[in-house]
Amino acid sequence: MVSDRFKVFRFETSVGPSRAGAFDAVQLDYDLPENPFFIRAIKDEIRELSPDLYLGQAWRRAGGKETLVLYFALQAA
Repeated sequence: MVSDRFKVFRFETSVGPSRAGAFDAVQLDYDLPENPFFIRAIKDEIRELSPDLYLGQAWRRAGGKETLVLYFALQAA
């Protein structure tokens, strides 16, 4: 049997300007003391593309610069 329970890293959320254009997105900030250093450098943002379909982007901060590292999608069941 495979469990759908697993530990994930904590994050804080806010709504703010997207890095991808002139619109707002939900921001997920992993820069919390309990997260490992390599996770703390990540900020995700999520925006709705259509009802129940969302596009996410993961950004990595290094050397004072943010770089897009991957896209992900979320869809309501």
